[in-house]
Amino acid sequence: MLKEDGCNKGQLYLNLKPDEMSLVLSSLTSKEYKKGQTISSLGSAPAKIFVLKKGMVEISQLSKEGKKVIIEVIRPGGLFTDTSFGFEENEEYSDFVEVTLPSIVCEISKDDFKKLITKIPQLAVNYINIIGSKLTISDVRVRDLALLDIKSRLKHELTHMARTIGFDKGGYYVIREKVTHEDLASTIGASRETVTKAIHRLKDEGFVDHDKLNRLIIRIKKI
Repeated sequence: MLKEDGCNKGQLYLNLKPDEMSLVLSSLTSKEYKKGQTISSLGSAPAKIFVLKKGMVEISQLSKEGKKVIIEVIRPGGLFTDTSFGFEENEEYSDFVEVTLPSIVCEISKDDFKKLITKIPQLAVNYINIIGSKLTISDVRVRDLALLDIKSRLKHELTHMARTIGFDKGGYYVIREKVTHEDLASTIGASRETVTKAIHRLKDEGFVDHDKLNRLIIRIKKI
């Protein structure tokens, strides 16, 4: 029976057989990170693939103006890398990978992961599906930036959060993690002040609210 240690959760392991799961888990090593630490293997160390076991990790870039832009927030079970999702040599990579909560991360070198996917075809399928989902989300955000106003972009982002990390309470979703206006602004490419105004407008429309514990409430149609 497989040990439930957190490293075996997530889309990467979907439909793997018990022996395949054991092989993958035996190839992973775990490492603890403190809040504020960066995750990187640039330089002489081999590039790695990571699965977040506990905590939260933020992927960001700096704009030309030096403003931080959040690309993705990784939560337990999520997969990320410190280079790119390809396997080419000498890849250029400019993302900044930072731990935003005390975290435990399971990691494997890209070379070892390539060996695994030759032995486990389903693992390769899962990896491709994960990359595809990430590309779809990125494409939607690019389109939002080009076509939508701030309020609509914010509404799309909150809807995505509700459906991916929200807790279903029947008529609404609750986001238990702290979400600041600054974080939302960095994610949708807007100023904090503009996001605050958009939040107030969405509150007036009944789309968002806060409960007694100051947790974010999002009301969207179920799918």
